[in-house]
Amino acid sequence: MFASDRNSMGTPIRFPSTANLAIDSFDRGGNSKVDTPGSSAANFTITKAGNIMSGFFTRVAVTEVVLDWAIPNVSATKGNEIFTILTGTTISQIVIPDGNYTIASLMNYIVVALNALALGITFSLTGPDGQKSLSATGAFTVEPTTLSGFLSMTPDHVAVPSVNNAVAFPYPEILPIAYLDITCGSLTYQQGLKDADTSLITRDVLYRWVFSWDDYAPVDSLGYPIYQGYMPFKSRRSLNFPKQIKWDGQQPIGQLVFQVYGSDGELAKTTQAGVFEWQMNLLVSEQ
Repeated sequence: MFASDRNSMGTPIRFPSTANLAIDSFDRGGNSKVDTPGSSAANFTITKAGNIMSGFFTRVAVTEVVLDWAIPNVSATKGNEIFTILTGTTISQIVIPDGNYTIASLMNYIVVALNALALGITFSLTGPDGQKSLSATGAFTVEPTTLSGFLSMTPDHVAVPSVNNAVAFPYPEILPIAYLDITCGSLTYQQGLKDADTSLITRDVLYRWVFSWDDYAPVDSLGYPIYQGYMPFKSRRSLNFPKQIKWDGQQPIGQLVFQVYGSDGELAKTTQAGVFEWQMNLLVSEQ
């Protein structure tokens, strides 16, 4: 009877000890909170007088990421600020001020700016919600620019003459970058199993932030989705199944060097008018 009871007993399990490693991009300036030359939330180093983290641990995992994003989606820095049309033999160019735009706010600005040029025809937006066209009282052609490509007006990057004095913009998406890769070689260099992706440049990442809402995007006054990245936002993501980064238990974490790359493969760009900061919580485990 005793042996049977002993065999039916469960085995006690003691979960490994864990600790938090909290990262704040704003800490790059130390107590002064002022960027050092060449430093930004996309490229900075954290160094302390002693080790950042000591103790026996073998795994590091990202469990929470917060992104504070207020970078213009239309700007000279991105090279997508110019809209050009042809009326007869006259080429007219509009330069859009740097800023955060929905499709509605951008197209309304373009219509007002075109009408202010007094080209002899009047421009307006026509059609059902989500399927609008830039229309006029006379013929015109949308010339290819980076912005017209984002607006799906010149999808093949060729000039598009108006049909019935209208050019549709059915699938616009003003997102100069589709995602951010947060990297830290100081934490990932010991990985035996390396990350991979389908781009030409592959890096080991802590987290890839894709500009997308968790549910359906809200719509603007013209019926077009307001994708994440159009307007400033601060959003938090919690990871239920985080990537487990291998770590040598005999080695402390002494210095952390972070870079954040956009989907274009370049360090994320900031402007004087924009804000970009991020926070991250990593779970450090002894097993």
